Amino acid sequence: MVLKNVQQDPAYGKLLREVLDSVYGNLDPSFGGMHREEAFIFISSPNSVTPYHLDEEHNFLCQLRGTKEVSMWDPRDQTVLPEAQKEYMLQIWHDPAYHRNMKFQESFQERATVFPLVPGEALHFPVGAPHWVKNGPAVSISFSITWRSKLSERQAIVYFVNGKLRRIGLNPVAPGHSAFRDSLKHGLFHSVRVLGRVFGGSWLKKSQAKWA
Repeated sequence: MVLKNVQQDPAYGKLLREVLDSVYGNLDPSFGGMHREEAFIFISSPNSVTPYHLDEEHNFLCQLRGTKEVSMWDPRDQTVLPEAQKEYMLQIWHDPAYHRNMKFQESFQERATVFPLVPGEALHFPVGAPHWVKNGPAVSISFSITWRSKLSERQAIVYFVNGKLRRIGLNPVAPGHSAFRDSLKHGLFHSVRVLGRVFGGSWLKKSQAKWA
């Protein structure tokens, strides 16, 4: 069971604000533009499993009751997450067939870092870090706080443009390897979004709806 956007309740909204103000105070200024701050409560059955997937936002998972074990991978590990797959999973919008769960191979597990969580502990999930979760033998209750930043959205834009470039036969450089190329792709995206000359009106409407 997932209770979404519980920050709308005053008590949970106050908790989210306290946690995020503490987090923001320790972040590098390059993150900037924090927005879409949301909170969720996860109530999970004993021994249940959350499949292998990744999330496109910053996330802290706080364990309140019961235990769980999180297997997490370095988002830069192309053995478990090739660039082409990241370009699809971390886009600013997805096609109707999109599903966040990814295909898992048992050989991946040896490359994971496993984090056991007990009540009172919290875990940070970097943007785009693949992970899967197994609950312990009792009911688990977790509190999740998520947000977006200029940094995460800039990364999503570069992955979106890279996906388009790969479709025409190019082999684009991943975000973070070249500030100049990232800047060009970011500028290209916004130019297309404004002018609507490359991908057409339907693409423009989808991107505008996502960014509204």
